[in-house]
Amino acid sequence: VVAAGPFPAIPLVVIAGGHRMRMIPQAAFDAHLDAQRRRVSISPLGSLVVAERSGRFPHLTEPDVVIDAILSVVGSSRSVTRTT
Repeated sequence: VVAAGPFPAIPLVVIAGGHRMRMIPQAAFDAHLDAQRRRVSISPLGSLVVAERSGRFPHLTEPDVVIDAILSVVGSSRSVTRTT
């Protein structure tokens, strides 16, 4: 991983479920969201989308959120490609 160098400045969207399931302690849920925020920070063009009604599977419970994120990355990628 170190040999690969820094992560490129490309669009990146991380989707996290914002609904904590009852069996997950609050501290573990908070740690998970913090980890997702750190993942986003690897790209200067990164963003975190929290699917508020979803737990572990946003693609099943809120597919529109996932579709919007994909379209956002595609649109941003086109902009980045044109400027580089």
